[in-house]
Amino acid sequence: MGRAIPDGPSTLLAPDQTERSQDRIVELRRLLQIGDGNRNVVEHPVSHPKPGSEHTAAEAEAESGAGCFLLLVRPNSAYNPGSIHPGRQHMPRREIRLDDLQGCEIRALLREHLENMHELSPPESVHALDIDGLRAPEVTFWSIWQDAELLGCGALKELDAHHGEIKSMRTAAVHRRQGVAADLLRHILQEAARRGYRRLSLETGSQDGFAPARTLYAAFGFEVCGPFADYREDPNSVFMTRAIRPG
Repeated sequence: MGRAIPDGPSTLLAPDQTERSQDRIVELRRLLQIGDGNRNVVEHPVSHPKPGSEHTAAEAEAESGAGCFLLLVRPNSAYNPGSIHPGRQHMPRREIRLDDLQGCEIRALLREHLENMHELSPPESVHALDIDGLRAPEVTFWSIWQDAELLGCGALKELDAHHGEIKSMRTAAVHRRQGVAADLLRHILQEAARRGYRRLSLETGSQDGFAPARTLYAAFGFEVCGPFADYREDPNSVFMTRAIRPG
């Protein structure tokens, strides 16, 4: 069985619960598959954690053991807790919007973005666009919201009829590690395919502060490449690209 990384809660069943766990697994599957399979359940045999220790999913998989089960419950993008618990309030949906860059919230986020780029890189290696640059006709800019709260932003710049560039990817600090950047990146990839682009590229930093961004892009199939468009070799820059299948 391949490794599964949980995006939702996990439950450890102790050895003395093993027999009861079988019935519980069946019941969990029945409940979690209501409404077109809103969640996936993955069973991993693991050993019982030592009292007082932190027992991660990775540690559990690495140990041999005693016949208890780690249930990894992963919601998919369509998950709505009301489908399992009809009385529970619906989870707020994220919405990606074309943004005219007029709002005070997006202006503040972009100001924070530019300041952070200058903190991490020397001035000659900062390629982030300011608001005027994001208003250029070849740039499309989106923001992502949950109700009235701004979560992040991202942009797509057309380099030519078959090549686009990702720009201004930023997640608000309080919403990091919640899949916001992945949602935006997925949206930009879909738009690039819809436009008929053959390639999508980006420039990011080589410093440690940019490591999460590089990891995200690699997970979406981007590979390190040489400079493209008007960029030049720069030890402070990492260039990445991936092919796009037109939609």
